[in-house]
Amino acid sequence: LVVQAHLFRGAFFPLVAARLIGVPWRIYHNRGVSYLGYRGIMRYVLMMIEAANVLLATHVVTVNEALAAELERRYRPAEMTVVHNCPPRWTPGSNARRVLRDAIGVDDEARVAIHHGTFARERGIEQLAAAPGPNA
Repeated sequence: LVVQAHLFRGAFFPLVAARLIGVPWRIYHNRGVSYLGYRGIMRYVLMMIEAANVLLATHVVTVNEALAAELERRYRPAEMTVVHNCPPRWTPGSNARRVLRDAIGVDDEARVAIHHGTFARERGIEQLAAAPGPNA
């Protein structure tokens, strides 16, 4: 099982839950440091949330080298990968289905569920959780 969380403030609870239930691969996708626009206690709180997200994750994915360097300097994540927002077009090869699994060390037998959105009512979480497995 893999949990991939993003949306700075929305990633915290999925990463905590994944850690508590022992999910071995927890990916935090960070696209920026939103606390820079704040001052005082709010800036501090947002920095602590970001620190928790990075520290709860086994892998951090970000969108540029400068952001990766800043996150590494501040928090020292376990693993860091940069995936640029607009990479050149490419034609996937025959191993395209293996790229994510190989990048994070997930074997062929592990089930992978990817949710791109917010963990909130009416966002499909209940349907995802209730979905039958591949052998159902």
